Amino acid sequence: MHTGSTRIPDSLCAGFGVDPHDAKVASSYRVLRDHANTLGCSVPLMFAEDTPRPAGEGLAIAFGLSFSAGAFTVRFPEGGWRP
Repeated sequence: MHTGSTRIPDSLCAGFGVDPHDAKVASSYRVLRDHANTLGCSVPLMFAEDTPRPAGEGLAIAFGLSFSAGAFTVRFPEGGWRP
């Protein structure tokens, strides 16, 4: 998830039923804390973190200026992925 402000990931977590402290969204909150609002470039910052990603599919969502949005699915290979 993109980290425009904590209200965005907090709302998305609530809507998708994900605990805001879950490892699935930890990088969103870390990028916001460490880099502030970086708009769409938050996605590469999150994927560059040294965070193990388990095998399977996921959804990446980024919010930009004027409430623009982009989303894509990502598939991590068997055995997971680390940058």
